[in-house]
Amino acid sequence: MAANKSSRRARAPVFPRNRQVATRQVQVSEPSLRNTVLRLRQARCVVSTAVAALVHQNADVDSDIAAVLRMHVIDALSTEIETMDRALGAYSSEG
Repeated sequence: MAANKSSRRARAPVFPRNRQVATRQVQVSEPSLRNTVLRLRQARCVVSTAVAALVHQNADVDSDIAAVLRMHVIDALSTEIETMDRALGAYSSEG
């Protein structure tokens, strides 16, 4: 008989106790990081265009959606881009 999927316990993700250890284990190359920053900037541009279109439509729901996209997507992308730009600056100063 097959086990009922709902009766199985989901495994909790395993996280290292020491966050510094986790960051040392990840090896990211500078070109890979630059490529990721480029893709995040492109995504931010796409979302910004969608926000502008929603605002231009001038409907109540559309402006609410635009505000949510601006706060939760554009701001989050901008934060990640800034973080990666700082990391790229660290690469530049090491080399």
